[in-house]
Order: sequence, then C-alpha cells, then structure tokens
Amino acid sequence: MRTRWKSLSRRVWGWGYGIVGVALILVLVPLWLAWQAENRAAGAAPIRRSTYTTPAALPWRAASDQSGHVWVTFPGCDPAPRCVHPSPGTLTAFSLAERRWQQAVTLPQGFSQPLNLVVDRQGRIWFTMFMTNALGMYDPGLKVFKQWSLKTRDAGPWDLALDSQGHIWFTEHYVNKIGSFDPKTWEMGREVATPAPDSHPYGLAIDVHDTVWFTENNDAVALIACYNPNTQEGLREYRIRSRGASTSGVTPHSIRVASDGKIWWTEGWASALGVLDPALAVSGTNRGVKEYFYPGMGATHTSGLAIGTRGEVYFTDSLRETVGVRTPDGHFAFLKLAPNAHPHDGVLLIGGETLCVLEEFANRLELLAVPLSITHP
Repeated sequence: MRTRWKSLSRRVWGWGYGIVGVALILVLVPLWLAWQAENRAAGAAPIRRSTYTTPAALPWRAASDQSGHVWVTFPGCDPAPRCVHPSPGTLTAFSLAERRWQQAVTLPQGFSQPLNLVVDRQGRIWFTMFMTNALGMYDPGLKVFKQWSLKTRDAGPWDLALDSQGHIWFTEHYVNKIGSFDPKTWEMGREVATPAPDSHPYGLAIDVHDTVWFTENNDAVALIACYNPNTQEGLREYRIRSRGASTSGVTPHSIRVASDGKIWWTEGWASALGVLDPALAVSGTNRGVKEYFYPGMGATHTSGLAIGTRGEVYFTDSLRETVGVRTPDGHFAFLKLAPNAHPHDGVLLIGGETLCVLEEFANRLELLAVPLSITHP
C-alpha cells in the first residue's frame, strides 16, 4: 500500500511540475513571439546594443574626440527654434572604454545653451550658443572656456564644422547666412548670405575640397547650397525638386559628405533622404539629385544623419522614435527606440563600428554595433 502511495505521489508531483512547465510555456512563448513581432514590425532583429541614462535632461548632439570620449551637449531645452531658459547648459563626456559618464561641465555665467558641437585636433570642444548669438570653446586639458559674439546681431548660430585649415564654419539660422571663425587669430571671418530672405540655414558639412555645404531648411525654399572660400564661384544653390514641383514638408535638416563625395541630407517632414552627386550637379536645378522615400504611416520627422563606411546611411525619425538605415542595395530598415525617445539631431558614427544615438526626451544614450543586423520591413 505504501509503495503504491509513494508511486502515486511521485506521479502527482510529476504532473504538478508538468502543469507548471506547460503554464510557463503558455505565458512565455506568447511574450517571446510578441517581442519578435514588435522587432519585425520595427524592422529589427536582435542586435548588440547598450543603453545609458544621461546625467542631465534633453541631450541634443554628440561628437567624439581622439581620447575615446563622446561629448554631448545639454542645452536644457528643446529648440523650437528658440528656448526660454536663462541658465547655462552643460557639456558632458562619456567614456567609451569604461562605458560610463565621466565629467560634466556647466557653462560659466555669461554663457548660454550649447547646441551643436565639434572637436578639433587639439581636443578642444567648439559649440554654438544660439540664444546668445555666440560661438563657444572649452579646452578640457586647461579647463578653460572662451566665447566670441557673431558679427551679425541675433544670427542664431546653429550647426558647425571644421575645414582642413582648422577654420570653423557655422550656419546662422535666423539671418539666412553662414559664417566663419579663425582659431589662430581668434577672430570672426567672412559671412555669406543666401539669396532667399527666409532660407533658415540649418545643417552644415565640409568636403575634402573645403567646400562648405549646408541645408536651407524652409520648405518654401528647400535648397542645398555650397560655398568654397578658396574659389571665385560664390554661393551655389541646388534645387531638391524640379522647378514648379511642390516642396511642402521638405525641410532639409542634417547634411553629410560620403566617402565617394556625394552629399546626403535628411528631409524633415517628407519621410525621405536626399543625395546630390556634385559631378552631375548644375546650379539652379535639381540635376544630380535623388530622393529616397521610406515606408510607413503617420507622423514623421527625419533629422539626424550619419554615413557608414560600407555605403549605408543612418538616420533618425524623432516622431516615429526610430533609428533607420538605408542599405547599399536600396532597402530601408528600422530599429524601434524607447517610448517618447524623440531622437533628433543626435546620431553619430564612431570609428565606423559604433552608432551613438541620443534619445532627447527619454534622456538616454544608446550605443549600437554596426552594421546593424536588422531585417527589411
């Protein structure tokens, strides 16, 4: 009798474990399938990624130095395109080797909100301060700040880049110009105005010939412009679409130069990337221009941009809370970020191997291994 009871007990316990196991399977499998479905819907397969909470709110833009740090601006506001924020913002360094935030530097009194930034060969951080119409510099080695006012009043310095001689060029978003600064003489240089009175210059990049390329962000203008200070050609402008075609919603934002010399940009509300082949370009026309529209429904805003070393183009869509990639074979794929991430201009490719994405409203920095192992939607 006891033997039968023990045998029965073992069977009951076995059935119990079996029931628990089945229950776990019934619970976990749908969750796993839902996770897979969500990633497939976002165009993503499992990839190597790591996430870090930022030490301050509203990270905007990132730039890497030669010491393995990613410097991030925290203006303390979301430019739209101005901010009501009296206190100076911060610059913060993230160590790629240690995977942690190292130093946070609050700008001194008399400075304002740092927006976009670039790091020079000496490791100095140059940044625009659009609210106080100034260009700022921070030397991490000497722990020294300096700033210089722009020539034109209320110019709204926005994006910036370095040429081969170390000169700093920047867009003047509010007054429809680009300007320059010479770090050797500590003086502001030439300014160049666009023909259109409301062009709103936004993103800026410089090619190997020291030609300054920038976007004209107003969709009533919607042009790509360039200027080479070493030639007599003056300012040249290229249409994104043919004359007479609607440019509603085409608000070109970030701009980058690819290794093959082609010029890429994001198109804001148009759900598209644009590219210009300078070898085919004719000023005043859209010859040599192509637009690539990506799929999806609902609100969209394409802004941040990074060019990969394998021909891929990475971008952010702040309203869809995604980072996307256009592969060399012409496919688009997407990776969903945190809810309310709002990645804007904060995307940076580091060493051709790591994509850094700033989630402005979620206050996070994400590091993604590239090429992204994501599937086509």
